[in-house]
Amino acid sequence: MIVNVITFVILASLSNLQSASAQTGFDEKEKNIIKNVQKRIWWNAKKKIETLKLTESQRKEMDDILGLFITKNRKIKVNQSEEKALLANALMASNMAAIIEKRNTIANLFQQSVGRQIDMMANIVLLLTPEQKLTINQNYPNLFKNFWIRGAIDSRVKSKKRIKKPKKNKQ
Repeated sequence: MIVNVITFVILASLSNLQSASAQTGFDEKEKNIIKNVQKRIWWNAKKKIETLKLTESQRKEMDDILGLFITKNRKIKVNQSEEKALLANALMASNMAAIIEKRNTIANLFQQSVGRQIDMMANIVLLLTPEQKLTINQNYPNLFKNFWIRGAIDSRVKSKKRIKKPKKNKQ
């Protein structure tokens, strides 16, 4: 019964996803981000699929929840960036009233982002069977101890490419 209610809520939310992404201007970029994150998320890793005996249906619902999270969280991250720029202006002007206002606004946006991450995780965990949760606890004990999406609460974008130092020639 819980899964059916969750599925209904997810599907209702996803029906609004296309119009929401069109309004935000993310469209193709948003879809690519979602696809890339979905490829790397734990429930789409071959070993975990086999170990946990995840069904295609479960993984599809998890991907849908993740996509909705990314879209909603991306809007928050844009707002965070805008507010940080305004905070910088307030700091430069030493405007304490504006600094306090921006501090509160930014803190609220971070709180929303963390809340969305936890909601996403909770909705995904509700899709798991008791046996799957037990297997996670036994084989992947840290899986529920950390956020699954890095950078979800910060607006900074970090490069995925690491600069390698050139190897020194041994002579």
